[in-house]
Amino acid sequence: MSKRTKEEIVADNNKRKDKIVELLNSAELYYTQKGDQNTVKNIQIQKKNLAENKFSIVVVGEFSAGKSTLLNAMMGKRMLPSFTQETTATVNFLRDKSEAPNDEAGIVYYTNGTKEVIPDTELKTIEKYVSTKGNEVASNVDHLDVYFDSKFLKDGVTLVDSPGLNGVAEGHKEITENQIKQSNASIFMFDASRPGSQTDFDSLGNLQENVSKIFILLNKIDMIREEEEETIEDVKQGLAKSYMKVFPDAKKVPEIYAISAGNALKAREKGEGDTWGLDEFETKLFEFMSSDKKYVEQLKSPVKQIDSLVNNSIQSLNENKELLESKADTEELHQKINKLTSEIEAVDTKDKDSRRSINSKLNAVFRDATNEIRVETQKYIERNLKRVKEYSDPADLGQYLENFETNFTRKLRTIVENGKYNLQASIEDIVVDQYVEQSLAINDKLDGLDVFSEVNINEKFELPTNFGEVGLEQMRAEKAALEDRLLALKKKRADAEENLAIARANERERKRLEEVIETKKQHLDMLEVSFSENMPKIHRNPIQTAKEIDRGGFFGKIGDALFGKKKMFGPGWEVDSTEHDEYIARNSKRLDERRAELEKDFVLLREKENTNMDVAETRADIAKEELNEAKAKFEKLMQEQDAKLDSYARKQLNSLQNHFYEYCDNTLDDVIRNIKKNMNNAKKQYAGIIVEMVNANIDQKLKKKKSYLESLESQLESSEDDKKERLAEIASEMEQLTHILEQVTVLENEINGIEVAN
Repeated sequence: MSKRTKEEIVADNNKRKDKIVELLNSAELYYTQKGDQNTVKNIQIQKKNLAENKFSIVVVGEFSAGKSTLLNAMMGKRMLPSFTQETTATVNFLRDKSEAPNDEAGIVYYTNGTKEVIPDTELKTIEKYVSTKGNEVASNVDHLDVYFDSKFLKDGVTLVDSPGLNGVAEGHKEITENQIKQSNASIFMFDASRPGSQTDFDSLGNLQENVSKIFILLNKIDMIREEEEETIEDVKQGLAKSYMKVFPDAKKVPEIYAISAGNALKAREKGEGDTWGLDEFETKLFEFMSSDKKYVEQLKSPVKQIDSLVNNSIQSLNENKELLESKADTEELHQKINKLTSEIEAVDTKDKDSRRSINSKLNAVFRDATNEIRVETQKYIERNLKRVKEYSDPADLGQYLENFETNFTRKLRTIVENGKYNLQASIEDIVVDQYVEQSLAINDKLDGLDVFSEVNINEKFELPTNFGEVGLEQMRAEKAALEDRLLALKKKRADAEENLAIARANERERKRLEEVIETKKQHLDMLEVSFSENMPKIHRNPIQTAKEIDRGGFFGKIGDALFGKKKMFGPGWEVDSTEHDEYIARNSKRLDERRAELEKDFVLLREKENTNMDVAETRADIAKEELNEAKAKFEKLMQEQDAKLDSYARKQLNSLQNHFYEYCDNTLDDVIRNIKKNMNNAKKQYAGIIVEMVNANIDQKLKKKKSYLESLESQLESSEDDKKERLAEIASEMEQLTHILEQVTVLENEINGIEVAN
């Protein structure tokens, strides 16, 4: 088979989209005729998303499951509110930054058709528009678009934060259900602190009717109680077993991703690497968004939603048809209506009986909750008592106990919080036994009550005033003095060793200089001998010399004066000492240089001879001996002090342990009294809420049944012609819906035939 071109693939995709639009048009026409504007709006949004190639992933879960926290963690920024009692009240769309019409941070769309640009995506800004903390948010705000730069929002993908399916505020469930019918895929969140409740699986089952691609998350894994030997894998396996029990026709359990969105968000805000399982889920999500599977789900989801919608409508029409064709006795129906009316009027009368019954059950669960908190607190104290007994050093024990009060208070709050959760779970079970519908909202109501006041430790734990000081000052002083002495002797020893090393080095240098001087003296002597032996001689050459002499006498003196002295010639010598003088001048300089070098060596030698080797060795030996004596004395002192400390420690430990035991006994009594007071206060308010909800539930059921029977009576009392007309209308509607289902079947087969790479 030849490979298809890109143009051919695009053409086929457009044909499929055109067929889906035809299906949506058929459904829109039918529900417009029925006047079901809410369904028409959902269908129109599906068409718009398909035309604009949008892909919507809605995050679904019960109240406080962590939906907003998950999206915050994925965006790496805390911007959507994620409170315990103030939570999402509107639908919030996280869209890519490029989709902002005029580069806005976000836009609020109000139910009256107006809109408002928000200045930034900071938490304090957004929570005013999207949380139950805001003023009439659910009734005034239609939805909020937040624009963000994230890889999870590329290529037309939108992440949707929805209210919980069991939210407190009116309209939460309807808002979420509508958004599910407008989305292409979903992320469903279980709460690991209470996983796999019936309401969870009911919600998941409804979700599966409208969306085929569902990512399942087990959130808050940090709440799993490892101290009770419960692991993440245990919870996942338990959830998987419950899934197959609730959905026995399922071929396999979907993959469950265990995460802690809250801790992952904190880690990303701090730039830490541990993301508590979120990375694994994000990788799978991004792989899906980057594959052809996303395109297939984009086509499949509107078809699946129309299929579910039409089948529900057909079921309703069939029930209506059966009523019109029934032959029931109208008198019997009158009697039933009258009976129900009496029951409705008796609701107020039954209030006391309901309260008494509920109070009886509440007494039991509150008693169990109080005992659980007491037992857990006792266990914690007993563990600490055991640790106290294991300490052998009073100082270490004192340091541990100094922090005990803070740790005890923190642990106590955790125990009470867990007890409160278990209490509410038990109360929910009471309601579920008889009033399933109300169980969806019971925990929200109970969470909204701030009846548990802060559980504090009244008595402050303080160490004895003389703790750790008895008999220690003198020992500390003796030890400090010896430590100073040891330090000084170590320095003295080091100095002596250093001086000895210098003396030894000088001695080696002195011997070397003596050898050098002796060698140089020999060379100088040899040079002087050679100088004498090789000295050139002075040369004498015979010559005739003239010598002036006096003439003598009177006249001779006159003649000398007039004619000069008389010259007499005779033999003489000419002396030549040039070579001799040059030799002496040249070699005398060399001899002087050698003598100067020798003199320098003599000076160095005299300096080295000033070091007394014997003195240096003696000083080093003395310093070593003094240091050894001091060490021995220090070791002896330590042994003596250890013996004393052992005696002190035993006394201190016994005293401190007894002090701690007494403190724990008194504190436990105070805590239990405080908890019982809390429990009594909570029980009164919880009982009031439950009775109110139960009565409202009964009243709602009875009114609904009455309305149903009155409608039935009206139809049965209508004329045969009216019945035939209505039956004809039903037949016509059934024909329209059957045609729509035929379109659904064709499209499902075609979409399921699309080949997708794994």
